[in-house]
Amino acid sequence: MRRFGIMRFCFMLTPWQHKRRWLGAFVRYDNLQGVSFADSPLFQRQHNASFGVVLAWIFNQQGYFDE
Repeated sequence: MRRFGIMRFCFMLTPWQHKRRWLGAFVRYDNLQGVSFADSPLFQRQHNASFGVVLAWIFNQQGYFDE
């Protein structure tokens, strides 16, 4: 039996926020075993893991005033 979807697990973390700065991170794992497009020449891996870090600056936030 062939599946059309991807099994995906994602974990996100926002450990730090100070005034208008925000720091976050994520880890994601994709399992592509048995998907319907597995015989495509573009398909090379059955598993994929990715991660990232985000640093953001909040320009304007309603109800927030700089002290």
